[in-house]
Amino acid sequence: MEALTRPTDLTPELYKAMQEEWVSGLTGGSLGEVLLVMCAGPVVTLFQRAVSSYRQQETFLVDYLTLIAPLVLVMSFPQYIVPLYISLISLSLLLLKLSGTGWRSADVDEKATQESEPKLANDLHFLTNFRTLMMMMTCIAILAVDFSSFPRRFAKSEHYGISVMDLGVAGFVFSMALVSPSARGIASPSFFRRMKGVMKTMFPSLILGAARFFAVKASDYQQHVSEYGVHWNFFVTLAFVALLSAIVNPNVQFSAVYGLTILLNYQFALTMLGYEDYILNAPRLSFLSMNKEGIASCFGFTAIFLIGSQVGFYLNLFVKKRKPSSWYQLVIGLLVTALGFYIAGVVTEYHFEIPPSRKLANATYVFYAVSTSLVPLALLLLIDVYVLPKNTVLTNSISRRRHMQLITFLSANLLTGAINLSMYTLFAPFHISVDILFLYTFVVSAWAVTFPKYVPL
Repeated sequence: MEALTRPTDLTPELYKAMQEEWVSGLTGGSLGEVLLVMCAGPVVTLFQRAVSSYRQQETFLVDYLTLIAPLVLVMSFPQYIVPLYISLISLSLLLLKLSGTGWRSADVDEKATQESEPKLANDLHFLTNFRTLMMMMTCIAILAVDFSSFPRRFAKSEHYGISVMDLGVAGFVFSMALVSPSARGIASPSFFRRMKGVMKTMFPSLILGAARFFAVKASDYQQHVSEYGVHWNFFVTLAFVALLSAIVNPNVQFSAVYGLTILLNYQFALTMLGYEDYILNAPRLSFLSMNKEGIASCFGFTAIFLIGSQVGFYLNLFVKKRKPSSWYQLVIGLLVTALGFYIAGVVTEYHFEIPPSRKLANATYVFYAVSTSLVPLALLLLIDVYVLPKNTVLTNSISRRRHMQLITFLSANLLTGAINLSMYTLFAPFHISVDILFLYTFVVSAWAVTFPKYVPL
């Protein structure tokens, strides 16, 4: 993979234009490859579990080398992803065998299971790992996309298409929904109390969104305006998704129904009322039109959030039964649900001719996003179901700081900006870009682990 050739007359203005052009006009890749990349989380989790079980101790460096470093390899060498997975899984099975790690079976005595095994029901370790790995893959992608060696099919699509970054954004929202107050059964029935709570959630996101906007403007960093709009960014989207979800506040057992209702009405407005053409083509004359992409996509992301909230509720409901049979049923249920959303996506894309679009967050995009989030989640649960660790914990030093998700994402954004301001990333040789990604992910991971726990972000 060769880097782009640096022009002899390169100026800051020309380079900024080249950066904007580099991330424009893309159409994504295949859904199968995207799902294969997103399944990196379960593979590296199994590897980390096996190494920790074999060594019978846990350190940050080992966790980084077994969890995060392989994710960099997946993003950097997608042509070798299948051999990499086979190697990691084979090595994991060997280490588990050598360490004497046991395997759960469906007929394990329930009382013995509760007494001898880690309390999976109380901690939802697979959920913790899912959220952490989804966040780390997102952090890797936001820097990797600035290097010319990063596969263009992994970058965000312009108008229509599916890519790793497209569905990674949705996976981030889905992972937050899994631990929302509604999913944990602690949402207040009082409207005013809900609004008070959501304001506490929105405030950090809005502050971070404003800080990112002013930082981009002050540094004259390239901004792909058609992604979210002139003033909008992903932090602002997170804030308004939280607000819309709190306003709707359905019975969590039916929140997916509310989410699908919002989604179908939104899709009707896009297709039948002409809003799709407005979002894609209208001139930017007012605050609303300047940020039309970010504002409109909030409806689709809210649908993802509400669906994820109900999934999180049932995760708590089933796993807390502490019955091994319930864990197997939940794995099957998640995979069947993923298949259902995938079929819904295929129907909307090919029968109703609605191509997936992250920019619009339309129905096809939402269906595919939920489907590709459920599969790795189910596989992570499957690992916790089958692999019985010996003298080791189920989570890891990085995942245990899951409360640092937002501040970690912010630090990754700031570090990405600093790297781009200090070098011409588009012209970096392939080996240099990979080395930088390793160093960058190490710093972000270390920051997540060492940042003061009491900071409320």
